Amino acid sequence: MRGLLISVAVLGAISAGAGAAPQEYNRGDQVRVNTVDGQPADPPVQRIIGVPGDRIKIDGKTLTVNDRAIADISPQLILACGSWDDTVRAGHYFLVGEQLQGVSASRACSLLPASRIVGGVQR
Repeated sequence: MRGLLISVAVLGAISAGAGAAPQEYNRGDQVRVNTVDGQPADPPVQRIIGVPGDRIKIDGKTLTVNDRAIADISPQLILACGSWDDTVRAGHYFLVGEQLQGVSASRACSLLPASRIVGGVQR
């Protein structure tokens, strides 16, 4: 009987979270991101710079969101991003991430579905 009660409690907790509305994020939020196969992305923590409806442009020298330059992005990260000129569609976010470790660095720019965001990071 005790095992049955524990099982019911666990299933109830799982099903209560299953119907929850997806988290919405804002520009500047730092989030943890997974790859398509569910593994932590590299870099694992990235910053949201574009939300649905934002226009992202990268020309190799500057990164703009809705025609406003983002000043605190490193030139190396901008170069790693390549060229972009796209609008963030519903259910997606545009993220950038840079992780420096000694002499190596991982950099990423990506337009990701919200489902790949694991959760926010407390600052």
